[in-house]
Amino acid sequence: MVAFVAKAVGSIFRDASREMVKAERAMMDVNAMQISVKAQTDSIKRWLTDEQKKKFPRVLSQTLNSVAFDAKRQNKTEITKVFDNPVPATKNATWVNMATPKKLFATVKIKSKDEIGWNVTPSMWLQPQVDGGERVHKSYERALISKGIMNPNQFTVVNAEARNKNGNISGGKVMQILSQLGAAEKYAGYNANETDASRKRAGSKRDRYVALNKGGRPIGVFVRKGRNLKNVLSFVNSTPTYDARFDFYGVSMKSYDVNFEKQLAYWYKRILGVSI
Repeated sequence: MVAFVAKAVGSIFRDASREMVKAERAMMDVNAMQISVKAQTDSIKRWLTDEQKKKFPRVLSQTLNSVAFDAKRQNKTEITKVFDNPVPATKNATWVNMATPKKLFATVKIKSKDEIGWNVTPSMWLQPQVDGGERVHKSYERALISKGIMNPNQFTVVNAEARNKNGNISGGKVMQILSQLGAAEKYAGYNANETDASRKRAGSKRDRYVALNKGGRPIGVFVRKGRNLKNVLSFVNSTPTYDARFDFYGVSMKSYDVNFEKQLAYWYKRILGVSI
């Protein structure tokens, strides 16, 4: 009878977990998937011995964690497929909150401030890629806006020559720009703006960045090289939008479908000594 009931466990929990995933996805502001087995456990436990009942929560927590970490790995693989040369912070954007025998649910999510403490997190730059929609301002754009260098309705476009191998502008160059424009403390959280003394020490060797306006409208940030000015950041009035291309939910759910019953059978046998 134990073996018979065990065979039904996967389908029972799969159905319960699908409903939980939908509910969690609707409630959360950040991209997250929760794999849960909160329901139906009492009806399963009555077929187990007293000793097996004590161990059963461990079976479930180990199963959930195995599935969750596989979903994390699959999402990392998907990220490398859909994005061109993603930075490490994007590659490793997914996070697992592990299940325990007393907390029978595991969460697979895209990292937010709660996990890593950054002001700008993967959940911010990846959410438009998951759900589609408008891009939010980057932290350095907010610093430029706060200083009045860029209008609130504007966004930056990085000149091709100013991009690094990942297609972005480097953090070092951003800090140099903000420091010279007097906006660094809005970005770094402390006053990192260039002083007269540091400007004199650098002399003429350091690139000089300036923000320009045309017809009273901010148009961008330029670097002065000799007598020439080269564009680094252009300011545009249209909000960048993205089509959904990172199927975080689909990849996670597929991993769950493929692995849940297999992992449940493995941990069931390993911990309870019963084959499903």
